[in-house]
Amino acid sequence: MQKKSKRQSGNTNLASEFYVASQLFRLGYEVTITLGHTKEIDLIVINPTNGKTITIDVKGLKNKSNWPLTPQLKRKDHFYVLVNYCNKFNDLDLNPIYLKANNVGQLDKIETSNNTANTVLINGGKITTAATWKNMGIPYEIKEVVYFQAAVEVEEGTTILMQPSEKLIINGSGSLKLKGTANANITIKSSKPSPASGDWKEIDIYASSNNDNVWSYVNIMHGGSGSYGQVWVEKGASLTLNNCKFSEGRNCDLYVENGGNIVNNGSTYTICPQ
Repeated sequence: MQKKSKRQSGNTNLASEFYVASQLFRLGYEVTITLGHTKEIDLIVINPTNGKTITIDVKGLKNKSNWPLTPQLKRKDHFYVLVNYCNKFNDLDLNPIYLKANNVGQLDKIETSNNTANTVLINGGKITTAATWKNMGIPYEIKEVVYFQAAVEVEEGTTILMQPSEKLIINGSGSLKLKGTANANITIKSSKPSPASGDWKEIDIYASSNNDNVWSYVNIMHGGSGSYGQVWVEKGASLTLNNCKFSEGRNCDLYVENGGNIVNNGSTYTICPQ
């Protein structure tokens, strides 16, 4: 039998840690992932109701095998969670992954089927570490406002679903590169099964971003519920649009303040009046 590499084992355990953390987070607990910095402890879990803290050591299996479990830390407030998902998330009643925005860059591709809500659910927050959002094969779904305060790239073919009244904010030296291609566009649209114009707010680009915002082959639709179109560009901010298409916004697409900079290469959109 072929021996599993350390990298394969590490990826399986990390995926299992994120899965357990997402389930606990969904139940209302505060969860910190140690990312291997604390021996024998993968998750630190706080009950916000009573302030009690427990620790968890997660053991994950990709294939059928024996559990890699040799308990070293024995305490009443320390638990072991065993996960065997065979690299698949199937037949779940909820989203297969639920996490904060700053952790999305840690994800690897997964296999999913027959899940009631088949998206990676992002519960908002600030992104402070440079990351790549991989094309997971299922959409990302924005549940709360996401602040891009570091350089983020999104892979070709990715779909981002926006829940009602939500927005994306690019500021604090952050940037957002949407790297679609002619054969694999990136799509940002409403999360509703029957979408309509103005379902979500907009993408805000502030002058405090690093102005490396380049979007290629992106379809943006159903936004503009506020007064700033589907994308708002502050004075001093910059956005490059390469073969992007805006559609089904409430009133208009781009609200560009005087002094804001748009570089357009083959994109279609309407400008909002000021």
